[in-house]
Amino acid sequence: DYAIYEAIRRLRPYDEMILEETGYHAGLTDLHPSIPTFVRHYADSLDGSRPHIEKKPWSVVGVSSIDVNGDYLTSAIVHPYRQQLAVAIRGMGAYIISLDSELLPYGQPEKMHVSNKNSLVGATISIDSLFPTKNPAMRRMKHSLMMQLEDMGVTSWDMIGSNIAYQLDVASGKSIAGVTDAVGGPWDWRIGEALITEAGGIMLDVLTGEKPKDGAEALVYGNKIVVDQILPVANRIYEGFKGFNNP
Repeated sequence: DYAIYEAIRRLRPYDEMILEETGYHAGLTDLHPSIPTFVRHYADSLDGSRPHIEKKPWSVVGVSSIDVNGDYLTSAIVHPYRQQLAVAIRGMGAYIISLDSELLPYGQPEKMHVSNKNSLVGATISIDSLFPTKNPAMRRMKHSLMMQLEDMGVTSWDMIGSNIAYQLDVASGKSIAGVTDAVGGPWDWRIGEALITEAGGIMLDVLTGEKPKDGAEALVYGNKIVVDQILPVANRIYEGFKGFNNP
């Protein structure tokens, strides 16, 4: 968190930050440019803390920014174990860049695309792997959703322990779609929203069916065809969902 904070503060001293480990940081108003502007940055310095503790190679680092309307501007995800950097810029697409052993970029960026598969038959779905013992209602909802999606043809699940890594897999077409109901905060989806959208997909709030806002905790994302198939099922199952920390 400190390294991310220092980098953003040096480059954009007047912007706000919400960092998962250290919380909210206001912009330095004394250094604000004369032209009105608003940018807020979200960062998760270690998404996938559980696999990190278990010494599994699945943790990632993510940073994103939004404008005053809550629309994404940029996003970046570093997957150190795959030696990859994923970058998305509003209106310019999403790209994957190879990193060397020192995690420095090399070679040409490759454009990312969500899967164009139009059926859930034989599909892999990314889904949050938390099944909290203190929230039995949430466990029942998640089990019900997984069973119904399997009835619709889903054959495998990507459950590695990092929401941001799931979103990277969907943006790059490794998984056809993703579902999360255990968001620890907006950084768990804000960072992936730009990648998913710029790679040709959509991300929606399961409860409202609309673009998510900061308080959203149940989301579905992927290409529009499969999201339209998953959303009504998830919406029906998650009716009354009060959040990850509210049994």
